[in-house]
Amino acid sequence: MPSELQIRAQKFLKRPIPKGMDYAPGSMAERFIATFAKKGRLEDDGEVSELLSLIVAESFATAQDRKGEEAAYFQESAEILSAIQETLE
Repeated sequence: MPSELQIRAQKFLKRPIPKGMDYAPGSMAERFIATFAKKGRLEDDGEVSELLSLIVAESFATAQDRKGEEAAYFQESAEILSAIQETLE
């Protein structure tokens, strides 16, 4: 049975990309969320946690730099990634 976080990740991936946003399909952030949405976990090989920390920080910073739907999109992404990171600890 999928966890609440896994379901949240799945819903996020179905969310429309805000119009006009500089969207990078297949970004590391998106790949981590997609993997967690599919498997309900990430394999931590030592580098995953470190890379995820950088992505979480960048996502929160980007959310603060944006406005409206873009800010909300990056904020949700950052919160999901942060929660995924907590599953690795």
